[in-house]
Amino acid sequence: MLNEVLINMTQTAAMNAAAAAADIMIRGLAGVEDLHNAAVQHANFVVLRAPDVPSMLVETAFISNPQEEQRLRDPDFRQLLARTMHDAVLAHFVNAPPADSAWSATRHVLGKAENLADVAHRYGLSVEALRLANNLPHGEGQPGVHLRVPIMGA
Repeated sequence: MLNEVLINMTQTAAMNAAAAAADIMIRGLAGVEDLHNAAVQHANFVVLRAPDVPSMLVETAFISNPQEEQRLRDPDFRQLLARTMHDAVLAHFVNAPPADSAWSATRHVLGKAENLADVAHRYGLSVEALRLANNLPHGEGQPGVHLRVPIMGA
């Protein structure tokens, strides 16, 4: 019985972490394309039931839809999708690093003469990764705002 309780607790933690990561993923992808559904969906797929590893499936488009298929054929669009998903994963791990991981972040106070692009460039990030890590809307951050900045390769 104790084993069942521990497995259930571990699986619940993994599912909660996956839901948090999926939330960030949806916010990122919503900036790239119209979403069929802007809420995290749950399914009983085997790949989503690992008891100790957060996981998610991302559907970027439907090839049965001619317009979406055409966009998927565009290498620039595929690159944009890949970069957006990368930024979302990065933002998730900065906000919720796994125990004993090398993920880290630093704090940066946005100066009066700075914009998000300046900060992103300084730390080798994309502006979108910075926005997602800080749950910022599109547009510029206000001077004095405290930013969590992912440290790449930490």
